Amino acid sequence: LEPYQGPTELAPTHAEIFSQAQPYRPVEGTREWSVAGYVRYGLGENIFPFKDQWVRGYRAAINAAARQFDLPPALLAGVAYNEVGGDTVYHDRAAHALRRGAAADRTSFGNMSIQLRTAFEALGYDDPGEWQRRSVIASLEDPEVSIFIAAKVLSDLRNREFRDTTASRLSREQIEILGARYNHGSGIPRERLDRDYGRDITKRWRHLNNLLRGQ
Repeated sequence: LEPYQGPTELAPTHAEIFSQAQPYRPVEGTREWSVAGYVRYGLGENIFPFKDQWVRGYRAAINAAARQFDLPPALLAGVAYNEVGGDTVYHDRAAHALRRGAAADRTSFGNMSIQLRTAFEALGYDDPGEWQRRSVIASLEDPEVSIFIAAKVLSDLRNREFRDTTASRLSREQIEILGARYNHGSGIPRERLDRDYGRDITKRWRHLNNLLRGQ
């Protein structure tokens, strides 16, 4: 086989986000999602203590990414809370391997469960090469980097839905819409958008802020 000759540089936005995320490591002892957890919680064990400790453990990255992209920290924390504890990295990789073409780009990766095609758009890739695709997947599987990518996705959604609305001026309804958009994408008309995902964030707002304070 011929060696890969495609682009081997990160897009500027991707490189910047990767660099920004590096200082923000989790609190020592933070438990990560695993196959064992997937099985254990699938059998009925209460998953919410795991979600609590994960958001609390990654609060430095969540707070920093929210500042960087002018988001309410609890919005980003709420997305993390909703998403962490789903499919494992092995499920994601298997699903991606079984899909072809555009279907493969709809595969979600990482704790923040971001679709590849969404990540490509947020990170500035119009036509990523194979090396770049692998680099995006690796970034989505990296907890800190994926938090920053999720913040960029939410920022892009906010700029499309509520242009020039700063974090402090987002209403409860707007936060719920942004959460729902993160989950369902931007193709559904707002009046038909299922907002339950966003409501799961706002109903936990005080709890999420407590976790972000390390409580």
